[in-house]
Amino acid sequence: MEIHSMGNGSFYIYVERPEFARLSSSDDIVELVRRTADAPRDTYLEVFQGRESMLIFARAYEGAPTFYIFRDVEALIAAARVCVSDIITFLSYSEGVYYLIFYPWNREPPPAVLCEFGELTAEHREFARHLSEHGRVLLGPRALVELGEIFG
Repeated sequence: MEIHSMGNGSFYIYVERPEFARLSSSDDIVELVRRTADAPRDTYLEVFQGRESMLIFARAYEGAPTFYIFRDVEALIAAARVCVSDIITFLSYSEGVYYLIFYPWNREPPPAVLCEFGELTAEHREFARHLSEHGRVLLGPRALVELGEIFG
């Protein structure tokens, strides 16, 4: 296993067999990153899995995610057109509504303009996991950027 810092709290981990074979769930991957890279629990991960190896990009974030409800896709597209592009957001769909999840990097607040288009909702920080298991993840980790590119 190789761990390389990319600066600003970001790093990547290259995992080969036999360690790769022992990782059977997302919780195993999170625990590997926490243990080997001394990362906090609140770490955003992108995992690229091959047959014989795995590449993990990780970045620690500080602060709880913020959740917004959008009742129609038009409001969501309008928000994407006016938001800054350098933010981490995921878009999920569950029970007839769209959920936009904003992840802060350094305790910065979410863009205020999101409240003009969506409804801020108070959810537990683990609600994102619930959405990924019981809803449908549509876009991420740059959901607003992707929507802006699609619908310009």
